[in-house]
Amino acid sequence: REAVLAALEARDAPRLGFLLGPRGLRTRRIRAITFLILSHGLGAAALAWLRAPRAVREFDLEPADSKVYLRQMEMVAGKSNIVASQLRHGFNALWEPANLPWTLLVLTCLAAGGFWMVATRLGRR
Repeated sequence: REAVLAALEARDAPRLGFLLGPRGLRTRRIRAITFLILSHGLGAAALAWLRAPRAVREFDLEPADSKVYLRQMEMVAGKSNIVASQLRHGFNALWEPANLPWTLLVLTCLAAGGFWMVATRLGRR
């Protein structure tokens, strides 16, 4: 009778998913996934750094840097237009070849840290 009850309990036990296994196995899986996120992201950042151009840029002024251009933009749409333009140029600068490795590095660390935080918080509930 006890063997039958044990078999029924084992059969009716909830199946725990990939990240919700026993405590030790779960922690190893979380560490493995975090390591994969970090290794792939850091590898991509290293590859982007190796392939980035090393040319020295001369000091050049762009039309968007002149006081006349900024004044005209402010007259047309106000200060919000200037702020939006600066945000757009700043975001576009993140993806230039010289800045791309650093952008990938930060995004990788954020993704791995975010995954770690969410995955370890799930086990506490």
